Amino acid sequence: MPSSKLDDHAAAGLEGMDHEHAVEMQMVRALEAALAAGDRAKVLVLMDQLEIFANAHFLAEQHLMRLHAYPGFESHEVEHDRLIAELRELSTRILGHPDEGAAASVEALEQWLLTHIHTEDEALAEFLRGKGSV
Repeated sequence: MPSSKLDDHAAAGLEGMDHEHAVEMQMVRALEAALAAGDRAKVLVLMDQLEIFANAHFLAEQHLMRLHAYPGFESHEVEHDRLIAELRELSTRILGHPDEGAAASVEALEQWLLTHIHTEDEALAEFLRGKGSV
């Protein structure tokens, strides 16, 4: 279960979306722990799981944006695509050279997620609340 600190930091203001954000943050923290422990096999499994989960989460958000004609859809989608590309690049790097900057890359990923949640996702949540859609 995510800590309340994670919940607070991963909240955009929509319950379902925020639950998924908390799960994403749990996965990132588990990835950090596996890297610190030098458990390469677990790192690779977690990277795959995080990519699958992030793709599903992003598709759900994009569906909401399309359904409600969200004006920021295109830029939001670009951000999602960029994160998935970064996840794939990180997986490739870990496969080749697991000790070269992986921890810093995962930390940067965590910061990217938090920034995305507090900018793009909060804007989406505010838009949906303004339309009375949630």
